[in-house]
Amino acid sequence: MAFHDDLLEQAFDLVGRDANQANLRRAVSAAYYAVFHLLITEAVDALATEHPPALRARMRRAFAHADMVSVCRQFSSGGFPEHVRALLIEPIEPDLTFVAKMFVFLQEARLIADYDMAMDFSLGNARLAVLRARGIFAVWSDIRRTPNAVTFLTALLLGKHWNR
Repeated sequence: MAFHDDLLEQAFDLVGRDANQANLRRAVSAAYYAVFHLLITEAVDALATEHPPALRARMRRAFAHADMVSVCRQFSSGGFPEHVRALLIEPIEPDLTFVAKMFVFLQEARLIADYDMAMDFSLGNARLAVLRARGIFAVWSDIRRTPNAVTFLTALLLGKHWNR
């Protein structure tokens, strides 16, 4: 099983355990990281060759959370810079917009789960995050090789460099 699948399974396992803050927070974090690693895996698969073998591992390390969430905000709002809009086929698939919106939601939830100890997570909020991650996995399989999805994956890595 792929690492991102293991993380999603872990998230479900954690929301099924005692509803203490450690389990609920780790479930939210695991849900986010499942999607984070799913998208990185998909991007590397779409953009890199098998040789040299170290290239794929090096590419995986080049993705940055802040850059990815910035691109997802663009794809969720339709506020694309002109150089990105020129690469897209409109209308953007609703499932791709969903993936982008839910990535932003999950990243924000993960930041709260990992760093905001003043807020208590409820079982319902943790389950919602895990279900949204599963929703991303479900719709991603339908759109993963569309031209817009490949542009999205490429933007996750290169987005801040494309305006040069």
